[in-house]
Amino acid sequence: MRDDIHVTSDEDALTFYLPPDKLEEAETILDRDLEVLEEHEHEYLVKADIQ
Repeated sequence: MRDDIHVTSDEDALTFYLPPDKLEEAETILDRDLEVLEEHEHEYLVKADIQ
C-alpha cells in the first residue's frame, strides 16, 4: 500500500489509488475535493492537495 501513496515533487499534494465507490467517502473523511487523474476499471488515481 505504501508504494501506492506518493507526495508530489513540490510536496503540496498526495496521489494515491482508490476504489471508485470510495471516492465520495474519502472526500468526506479528508474534508477536501479529490482530483481524479486517471480512471481505471477497478480504481482511480486521485490527487489530494494538502496545503
